[in-house]
Formats: sequence, C-alpha cells, structure tokens
Amino acid sequence: MFGDFEAQRHWLELTASLPPHEWYVNGTNNDLQYWGLDYPPLTAWHSLAMAKVAKVVRPSLVELVASRGAEGPADRTFMRLSVIVCDALVLLPALALAGALLPPAVEPTGGSAPGTVGRLVSGASAAVPAAWVFLAFPALLLIDHGHFQYNSASLGLALGALVLLAVSAGPGPSTGPAGQRQSVLPLLGRLGAAALFALALSYKQMTLFLSPAVFVGHLALAWRASSVSGAGSWSRSLGSFAAEVAALGATVCLVTAAVWLPLCVSLPSPAADFPSSCASVQLAALGRVFPFARGLFEDKVASLWCALEPVLRVRRRLLEGSIGLHSVLRLAAAATAALFLPALLSAASLCGCLARRAAARPPSATARATTASAPAAPLGLSLWLCLVACASGLSFFLAAFQVHEKTILVPLAPLAMGAGIAAAAPPAALGPAGSAARRLYQWLCPLAVAGMAPLLHKEGLALPALAASGLAALVMLEPGHFWGWLGASPLVDGAEKCSWGLRMASLAHCGLVAPALSVAHAALLVGAWLLPPVPAYPDLFPQLLSAVHAAALLWALGVVTTAAWQAAADLGAAVGEPRLKAE
Repeated sequence: MFGDFEAQRHWLELTASLPPHEWYVNGTNNDLQYWGLDYPPLTAWHSLAMAKVAKVVRPSLVELVASRGAEGPADRTFMRLSVIVCDALVLLPALALAGALLPPAVEPTGGSAPGTVGRLVSGASAAVPAAWVFLAFPALLLIDHGHFQYNSASLGLALGALVLLAVSAGPGPSTGPAGQRQSVLPLLGRLGAAALFALALSYKQMTLFLSPAVFVGHLALAWRASSVSGAGSWSRSLGSFAAEVAALGATVCLVTAAVWLPLCVSLPSPAADFPSSCASVQLAALGRVFPFARGLFEDKVASLWCALEPVLRVRRRLLEGSIGLHSVLRLAAAATAALFLPALLSAASLCGCLARRAAARPPSATARATTASAPAAPLGLSLWLCLVACASGLSFFLAAFQVHEKTILVPLAPLAMGAGIAAAAPPAALGPAGSAARRLYQWLCPLAVAGMAPLLHKEGLALPALAASGLAALVMLEPGHFWGWLGASPLVDGAEKCSWGLRMASLAHCGLVAPALSVAHAALLVGAWLLPPVPAYPDLFPQLLSAVHAAALLWALGVVTTAAWQAAADLGAAVGEPRLKAE
C-alpha cells in the first residue's frame, strides 16, 4: 500500500500528534506495520519541524489517522518542496564548502600564502563544476525527488564532515601566537567534522557504511597533529594523540545524546502501556533502526548475498532456521571487513607522510610561509577520503546484512564529491587518482540507475531515469572521452605516471571489463522490457541483473581501492618533501 511518499508523510503525522516516547513503540495510534518510523531520531525531529509548518499551511496533511493516504496536489506540492528546501539547506552548503574552503592547488603569487578571503574568492569558481557534477547525480535525484526520500540530508552532513576533515589538515607547524591559532583551528575543524558525522548517523543509519573511512581519517590527522605537539618526544606525541581521540569521542557522544535523549521527555507512569524508562525507549528505537528480523537483503538488490543466493542459499537457510541469525551476522561482518580493509590500509602510508610533513621545520620565515600554504594537501586529502569512503560504502553495500537498492547512494555520494573536486582542480593537481575517480564515476552513474531498474519501474520512473542519466552524461562529458559513460575510456591518461596496479586496472577497465558489464546491463534491461517473464522463473531477469550489477560494483571496489592507494602515494610525495624557497 502506497510507498515511501506515504511513509515520510505518515512520520509527519506521528511526530505532530504523539509524544516522542511513543514514536518507536507500537500502540493504538501508532501501528508500526503501517510505515512505522524506522530511521534514527534526527529524522523524527526533522519530521516534527516539517509537521509544525504543515499545521499552518496544510493542517489536513498531518491529522492523526484521518490523513492516511493523503496525496492531493497540495499535499504533493508541500512534500516535494520540503525535499528542495532540504537540498538547499544541507546538501548545497556541503558542495559550496568543498569548492570554497579547499585551497586552490596552485602556487601563490608573490611568495606568500593566500588569506581567507583570497581562498574563498579563488575557490568560488571551483564550487561550480563540483556542484554541477554532484547535481547531475541521477540516482539521488530519482530517489529523493521521484521515489521520495530525504537522502540529501544525511549525505550532505556526511560529505560536509569529509570536507571539514580535509580542510583541517591545515598548514604546517609554526611558532608563536600565530602557530597556536594554527594548531587550534584545525582541531576545531576535526571536532566539527566529528559532530557533523554524528548528526548524519543520527539521521540515517546507512551512513554507518562510511564510518570506517571517517574513523581512519580522524586517526591519521590526529596522529599528524600529535607529531607536531610532541616535537620528537614519543610520550608527548602519544599523550596528545590520546587526548584528541578522547575529545573526538566526547564530541560524538555529546551530539548523539543531544539527538537521542529528548525521546525520554515526558515519560508515562509505570502503569501505562508504553515504556516507562528511558532505557526502554532507547531500546525500542534501536530495535526499529536496526531491524535484523527483516532478513539478509530486500528484493533483488545487487549485493553479493542476493547475487549468490541461487548457489549459497544463505537467506533461505536463515528463514528456515537451519542457520542462526548470529552466524549470518558474523559472516556478513567478516565479508564486509575483508572488502574494505585493503582501502583502509592506505591510511598507514598516509599517516607516515602527514607526520613527516608535520615534523618538517622550514629554516626561515619566507620558507615557512611557502610551506605553510601546502596548497595541494587539503585537495589531495579530500580526494583520498572520498575514495576510501566510496570503498567502505561499496563494501557494506555488497556484503553487509540488510541492504536495499537505495543504499547505493551512500558509496556513490563520496565518489561524486571526489569526481567534482577532481574536475574543479587544475589538471595536474590530483594526478592519476583524480582522473580515475572522475571517469569511474562517469561510468557508475548510469549503472547505479540500471541497478535500481526494478524499483524505478515499479514507481513509474523509467522515463525520468533515462532523462536524468542522459543529463548526467552530458554534464560530465570530457573532451576526447565521449564513450566514458560506457567505460570505454581509460581511467588514466597514457602520459600520467601512476602505480602498476592502477595502470593495469585502467587497461582492463576500458579494454574489457567495463564495456562488457555495460552491454550486459543494457541487454538485461531490454530483455526484461521486451520479453515476457518465464513462468518457471518469474524473477529471472531481476536476478541476473542483480548478479551483473554486483559484479560491476565489485570491480568498481577494486578500482577505487587501487586509486585510494595512488592518492595516498601522491599526497605523500606532495607533502613528504616540502619545497622550500630561498630567502
């Protein structure tokens, strides 16, 4: 009955009419089987804010029970406008932050580092292509504005956290009051990044897919900062490192508590039918947010478990009880970790490079000013973070417990951000890793839409999907790489110096793997459209599409992991040996 539009509208109705402690609990006025709230509390607070506006402009939209199924023109207009407002307030500022705060990867003129105003002005032009690339994100446009959700809120918060984390790499060490300010401001940036990501987690639980990348990014920069403050002393460095990690943990705990604890306001008496303790309310919310009873995957999602279900039968065995839930959870966790660990290990080399740059002491004020700018460092770090986040997200999508088609937005969003940054930066700023990110994103965009074809067909979004994919292909069109959307363009140009692994991946990508997977996607979509379902195998085409799409995402994970190692190596080469100018 109905769809995600009714789910989001129903949450406005619930939050407007019921006290917070009843939002996640089954009751007379809250039938959890009817689109019950199953996202974290920040989504509920967002719904409550919109419900207060709806009570003024469209009261019938949020009437308890009576408003169920409301889909009139005025109702749709209000809900659609609310998604656009969410884009403008959360997603677009994250894009502007990426373009305006990341310093330009060019040598400053006059031998001095650009100031804050100079960085904003020079970065303003970079915001335009980055925003265009991300706005031509067909999967996000179709899910948020067609299928109807607010993914731009959680993804905008998560991307903002990645950008702030990259910006907090900051300049190199210096002394005096200016040096103290330089050490405090990056720390505030890292704490702000932790707060933003905690908010993203409290808005949608699927943001957890990016948490390994954010975690290792924080550890790398905390280690770099401790190398500065330690001044060669291991004990001081470890103490500073532990203090920053504790501060980051406290920030996450405080932000999470600020979002979750208000659910316990105005608890009922113990005699009531609802949970009367704060712990019971929180457990009820967690049970809704992490619904393990819903199974290993939903529909024909392009995960490894769905693709291999005809062979492994893990889902069927779980439903039959021949294998326990805890065993499947451990299996999924182990498979997910095995997939994302190779990309995360690139942080080890990055930590060493950042520490070496932090320990470098320019011999003069002029040299110190030149090195302090380190213009390429935040750009390179942002690209590395985006690639590792994409690898982490793809790993969870492929092997985690309980995923669905829409979750592909999580790994694709940081890749889109990285591609936008690479497109905005000067050609030589990010090297082969930047071009690999840009061209891989160009190929994955239409494939992500194809992977959601059953869902989009069910919603009547086939034509908008074609239009959005075509627009994305035009926006990202690169001179000399017209067939990039088919995967027929190499990931790196022949003149670029890159690792052997990325070179081989580039040759295999354009020579065989990507074109073959693209053609297979197209053939299956055409076959599902033109041919009648096989009576004995009614899900044949969706199952085959799931398997082919999973193979494409597994290949993309390998490419992204290789590119992440390349980005870490390039960043280390850029900052490990600072170029000093003579006085």
